[in-house]
Amino acid sequence: MYWDTKYILFTGAGFTANFGAPLARDMWGLIFNHYAIQSQPHIKDLLKRNFDFESVYFNIIEGDYDPKEKEAMAKAINDAYEQLDEIVRKWIFKTDSQYPTNYNNIKNLIINLIAKKNSKGFFFTINQDLFFERRPMTEYFALPGLEHLRHRFHGHTKKQIDKAVLPTNDWIEKEKRKILSRKALYIKLHGSQDWLSSKGNNVMVLGGGKKDQIKKEPLLAHYFETFTEVVFERNRKILVIGYGFRDDHINEILSKAVEAFDLEIFVISPQNQDEFFNHLKKKKHGTLLERGISGYYPTTLKEMFFGENDPSFYYNLLRQQFFELDPIK
Repeated sequence: MYWDTKYILFTGAGFTANFGAPLARDMWGLIFNHYAIQSQPHIKDLLKRNFDFESVYFNIIEGDYDPKEKEAMAKAINDAYEQLDEIVRKWIFKTDSQYPTNYNNIKNLIINLIAKKNSKGFFFTINQDLFFERRPMTEYFALPGLEHLRHRFHGHTKKQIDKAVLPTNDWIEKEKRKILSRKALYIKLHGSQDWLSSKGNNVMVLGGGKKDQIKKEPLLAHYFETFTEVVFERNRKILVIGYGFRDDHINEILSKAVEAFDLEIFVISPQNQDEFFNHLKKKKHGTLLERGISGYYPTTLKEMFFGENDPSFYYNLLRQQFFELDPIK
């Protein structure tokens, strides 16, 4: 399926870290120190040996573990994401705060994705937090496949999260065209902390076998198919923010798009150039991904979008290179 679009946004967990959300190492700490984990010596030992909390979670939930251990791990993960959401919910922009990232400038950048008349805007993310759901973005972007549930963005002050039950495969097959009919789409490839499957399970893709996990949930499978179709076209640019290129299934699609369709990849990352490219080369599909890098901005969103009206050097460079817009003077 062909869509008239040129600019694509893709974000990872590092995006929300610009607003105070914990990174993976901090999430590990929240989980390890959780009271439920402290009562489970075996899980504590697993976490001490493996600091990738997602893989520990996946192995316990999917493996042959005691039901109490599974329950403890699920509780710790759930509470860690609730703490993350508390941070997200309370964040506001202040120039003198610890995280003075100018959200209005970021919103304007995102709106540029859909500024072209008759084009469709795609905002893909592997984030499972509710940062954008806690901001007024519904006027621009829709959560495809969830509108029939009247699933609303939650707003700043609402603490309780209404879980959304995802549609079945039969519904998706029937409504495929309608699902993607909106002009601007916000697509959470790895699910969300406020989603439930039709069987009542949490819908968050964590740990190993992510490709297989995605296939099991019809809406996520449809999302990943859409992601593939969007980047598998010529004349595409993708802006990557906060993604460390650690997911093989994502890297595989991006690298194939570089090789076959000349996808241009632009990256905002706080890593120094040498650190970033050395890290990328070691990844599966890293050689092709490196070939596709057309712009690299070694900065944080906080530095790029600090202040109300003062555009940074890298922001102007991004406007010129990615969006092909004139710099702000």
